[in-house]
Amino acid sequence: MSGYYQMTLDDIANDTEKSFGNRKDLLDTMSLYGTALFLAACIQEMDVTRLTDADYWLDYLKQEVDDNGVPLE
Repeated sequence: MSGYYQMTLDDIANDTEKSFGNRKDLLDTMSLYGTALFLAACIQEMDVTRLTDADYWLDYLKQEVDDNGVPLE
């Protein structure tokens, strides 16, 4: 092996070091690559009409989540 390491989705999901409150705090602790994959997964699952809805994104970032980004209920 050449010393090259490719991150897996499990690595990205575990790319955090503390318990979280809101999603913005979670994203702030991730690597740039991890954040990009996290948001890409979110965008794939959402209605395309919400992509430009600023209120949706503010609520999304303020939502309380666990350390894997799953919303708390």
